Amino acid sequence: MQSICNSQLNMPVNLNALIRYKTIDLCLRNTAVLVDVDYLIKQCSEALYDSTGNKSGVSERTIRNDIRILRSDILGFNAPIIVKDGVYRYTDNDYSIFKTSFSEIELLMEIQELLVEEFHNITNKNLPILLERLSSITKKNVLPEFLPKPPTTFDKRIGGFDNYSTDLDKYLRAQNVKKSFWIKPKPIVLKWGFVFRVIIK
Repeated sequence: MQSICNSQLNMPVNLNALIRYKTIDLCLRNTAVLVDVDYLIKQCSEALYDSTGNKSGVSERTIRNDIRILRSDILGFNAPIIVKDGVYRYTDNDYSIFKTSFSEIELLMEIQELLVEEFHNITNKNLPILLERLSSITKKNVLPEFLPKPPTTFDKRIGGFDNYSTDLDKYLRAQNVKKSFWIKPKPIVLKWGFVFRVIIK
């Protein structure tokens, strides 16, 4: 993935934007529907209302800007989106932004900051786990109140954290397989699916 320039990193990535990206992705993957701008506006507005209670809706300009971001390398999506006769779709029916990866440390730090800012607005219990992993990669400390609580005796007896933690641990361990000393290790990358799974139910 190409490097992210400073001007791109200054672009705010907030919770509402991630909800819209997820919704647009779901719409474009649904080949049974003709997805035009009006349809995306309706679906994104409903998704934002369901997730945040925001009744202001989404503008056409916002949707078109979201499409531009998804198509670009700003967040590493490079989504194969085309538009024909006003209808948007993926050229690759198997594509999903959930499958794409990102590794730039600046982007990881931005996501970590976003999750801390939105911590009390996100109900998913896996959020502290993701913040702990991001902190270990970015080397940027997170206050203890945002991190997983030490497991109790009962937690240990029933197996500790859920499958999300186990899956993420396995994924990161696979990225950290030791190489010969003369081979430069690959940067740790994360799947967007991990982030969306925590942020948005």
